[in-house]
Amino acid sequence: MRIGHGRLAFSIRISVSDCSPIGGNVICVDNFFTGAKRNIDHLLDHHRFEVIRHDVTFPLYIEVDQIYNLACPASPIRYRHDPVQTTKTSVHGAINMPGLAKRLRARILQASTSEVYGDPSGPG
Repeated sequence: MRIGHGRLAFSIRISVSDCSPIGGNVICVDNFFTGAKRNIDHLLDHHRFEVIRHDVTFPLYIEVDQIYNLACPASPIRYRHDPVQTTKTSVHGAINMPGLAKRLRARILQASTSEVYGDPSGPG
């Protein structure tokens, strides 16, 4: 079973289509801080898909074998609006998700976001 955290519209569409032929399930975990649940409306009735509203800044206790942590408000507009939540999501998420992976001996993909590259409007 795979868990995807954050970046709903992108990661979940790919994960559900990848899992279906091999019998896997996908659990989407998101707090919808920057995304909207309507982005995944078309997946809500899929028999291999489940969504859990959860904030990555808090530990998550769930049984999975793969974790894709893509959680971070990466838009400059979003992180200027709430820099504290952005920092908490990045830092606590980078602690909590690998901690979950270690406990479960699960594989994890920890993705970087635009924050590591700096201001997108600055000199290139």
